[in-house]
This record gives sequence, C-alpha cells and structure tokens, in this order.
Amino acid sequence: MPPASDDASISGDSVVLRVLHPKWVTTKGGRERPTSDSLLDSNYENSCFLEGEISLAELQVLFIGRKIARIPVSLLRAEGFWLERRPGEAPDGCTRPSSHLVCGPPDAPVRGIYEAKARRIVRALGIEILPGLPRPDPEVLEQANPNQE
Repeated sequence: MPPASDDASISGDSVVLRVLHPKWVTTKGGRERPTSDSLLDSNYENSCFLEGEISLAELQVLFIGRKIARIPVSLLRAEGFWLERRPGEAPDGCTRPSSHLVCGPPDAPVRGIYEAKARRIVRALGIEILPGLPRPDPEVLEQANPNQE
C-alpha cells in the first residue's frame, strides 16, 4: 500500500538507505547506480532505512552481500514520493525498527508515470552505492564451525 502520509519530521537534507537486490545495480557511463526497478515496488512502497538512525554496519549484517543505495530525501520528494515510518515492518533482528520506512507515491499512479519518476531518481548524481559485506565462503565457515557431536 502506498505511504499514507509524508512524515514531516524527516528532513529534506536526510538520506535514506535502500538495500539492493543484485539485479537492481547497474553501471552506466562508468558510474554504478541503482536500476529503476529498485524503486518500483508493485505495492508502491519501497522499504528503506533512515541514515543516522541505523548504522550501515547493522544493515550490512542484516543483509549480507547486498549493496546499499544512499538516496537523498530531497530527490525522492522532488518526484512526489512520500516517506512513512513503518517500524512494525522492520526485518527481524533490526535493533532500530523506528529507522524503517517506506517511500513511494502517495497514490497508485499510472504505471508509466511511476516508472518515469523512478528513472529520474536513480539517474541523479546525488545517489551513491555502498558495498555490502561479502558473503562468507561456505568452506571457510565449515572449517571454522565443524559439526560437534
């Protein structure tokens, strides 16, 4: 469901962190950036976290191997996206559920309009991709934690 309101306590100077599926990262013109699919949830609610309210280290542990996009709130709002806190939807193990929010259009727009907005956001130069923690090698884990009987 699209955000029901735009949380005015989230400043336009803030940054959201969007955890990216591997297929949501591309390199265009020598610059790594998210794909528009990273902001095209079918329910118009893209799960994010507010930078400064949760540590990057925690997100990297919660989402091992995933890259993270830093997206300025001002870019989202410039395209009409709202941001709504949804602590009850934070992932298991999250120590700061209040940092979890969804962003998206306030209503269900025509799909083409929604896609165009997402394209403009992800192509903006203000977006940065942060590395994820590498997935541990299963053989190394096996050696470090042999089955004990």
